[in-house]
Amino acid sequence: MIRELRNKNDELIWVSVNHFGFRRDEVRWLLDYLPMVREGRWPAYPVSSGYEDPGIQHTRGFHATFEKPCQVAAELGRRLKELGLSTARYVIEEHFYRGMCLEQLAVDTNTTVIELEAIIEQVIGYVGSGACPRYLHCSDCHYKECRVEPEKRNGRKVCSWKEWIGHRRN
Repeated sequence: MIRELRNKNDELIWVSVNHFGFRRDEVRWLLDYLPMVREGRWPAYPVSSGYEDPGIQHTRGFHATFEKPCQVAAELGRRLKELGLSTARYVIEEHFYRGMCLEQLAVDTNTTVIELEAIIEQVIGYVGSGACPRYLHCSDCHYKECRVEPEKRNGRKVCSWKEWIGHRRN
């Protein structure tokens, strides 16, 4: 099974829903498909090898086809909720979910498009922390995909969105 597809510049074009790990490039890619994923549909593999009826969806095991995309969308929503009622969360929701252009958002938020692009990158950096969210201490972690080695778990730095932004600005 193909896990991901990248172009010649090593940019992520597609990633399998079963191998989505909340890395920065994966989060950046997912934000473009946010409305679709929230509806329980994962973007199709972009390279076709012939006729494939889009109405037929095959599953293996005992899970519905919409289950994993909904879980990924819920986890992304949970991580975005940690941003609180900030400009960053507003920008992400309005631009990626509701489709508002950055120029209009710049007017609404009294900033520039360049500043909004920087905010989006900061959000991606915070949310794209891998399997474990930045705001959870390892003793509270329940993620099976956790890649933090057991002996390093107690030393892992936990930070909120405000701490993350403060650190990034310094």
